[in-house]
Amino acid sequence: MNTKGKRKFTPQFKLKVVLEVLKEKDTLATISKCYELHPNQLTDCKKHFLESAASVFQPLG
Repeated sequence: MNTKGKRKFTPQFKLKVVLEVLKEKDTLATISKCYELHPNQLTDCKKHFLESAASVFQPLG
């Protein structure tokens, strides 16, 4: 029986992984092996990052 539970990732870790994916130096398979993630997780994180990236440049307030 698996007693590990669900893994939780910090925003810093997610950013590090997404930036690695965006660099496109390695394949998704290679990056997913390196970080022990499924390639679909990388694709989902990349999609979410790109969809919300424009909000960084919105004025505060």
